[in-house]
Amino acid sequence: MDFRPDLQSARPYLVFNLRGFLYAVRALNVREIIWLPDLAAIEESSPHIAGVFNLRGKIIPVADLGLLFGHGQRRYQVSDSVIVIEVGNSLIGVIVNEVLDVKEIAPADIEMPLAGRGGAGSRHHYLEGEAKSGDDIIMVLDAESLAKRLESAEGTEEGLEGAASAHQFLPDANPEEKALFSERARNLRQPAEDAEIGEGRMPLAIAGVGGEYFGLDVGLVREFTDIRHVTPIPCCPPRIIGNMNLRGNIITLVDIRGLLDIPGGGADATKAVITEVGDTLIGIAVNEVFDVAYLRQSDLSAAPSASAGKYVRGVAPYCGGMMTVLDLKKIIEEGELTVNEEV
Repeated sequence: MDFRPDLQSARPYLVFNLRGFLYAVRALNVREIIWLPDLAAIEESSPHIAGVFNLRGKIIPVADLGLLFGHGQRRYQVSDSVIVIEVGNSLIGVIVNEVLDVKEIAPADIEMPLAGRGGAGSRHHYLEGEAKSGDDIIMVLDAESLAKRLESAEGTEEGLEGAASAHQFLPDANPEEKALFSERARNLRQPAEDAEIGEGRMPLAIAGVGGEYFGLDVGLVREFTDIRHVTPIPCCPPRIIGNMNLRGNIITLVDIRGLLDIPGGGADATKAVITEVGDTLIGIAVNEVFDVAYLRQSDLSAAPSASAGKYVRGVAPYCGGMMTVLDLKKIIEEGELTVNEEV
């Protein structure tokens, strides 16, 4: 019997969006996905290296693929993420706008890009090739080649501290953005034993609704996405915004302000936090997704108001203010979010 691996079988790839282009990297090479933190500059580094950061004692160089592939500079956003890629003993990061999905891609479906298309000649060294997915073309990264290019940017914690003092990441950022980038970097510096959930910390996705911060249990969050093409549903309470098609899944989109006694009005929600409890998928409409952070249980206090206490676990300090930590499971199971389509 032949026990050799089937080199032609499909492999899982993590697909992400950057500047309107679709890219993929082998899922087995993905160490973790984090929100973009404050980055420190490295002297005499290549222009495509956005900077480095300290990940629990390991200095991670971060690549801007847009610059590497000749697309020019673009301002980073608090909504950007970093995919940490592991190749052998090396860890590198790449900045992405949105993590989309995991897809199975067979080696036979990956073709080398045509020379000259979209600057392919300047980037082919860092691509396995291109794969088609429906009407989309996905550029498949060569993680090994990318890691070799970034190895020279690795450094020490002492070197990072010196670089940080001489460099300000995103100098045109507003005070709220600067505080958020800095807090993310501080959290990532924490030793692994302090950052683990088992040490009394709750992983929370931080979102903004109606001008307030809210924390949602990451364990129940499937993904974040933009709100697009919502279909209203008749005979539903006002908290039901409508249905949205997310890659073939019909998601009921919910406005939680009524459950939490938050006045309506203000800016319309543009993003959705897709939550999953059992077989139920619900989209929580939010104005912005800010961060994923670990909250110490000792920092969680009782909510000052009992009006919405049924759906609130407590409040905690965040970015100089306070955030409300939601009981997401109770909201989904007891918040009367089921859709009645009978007229």
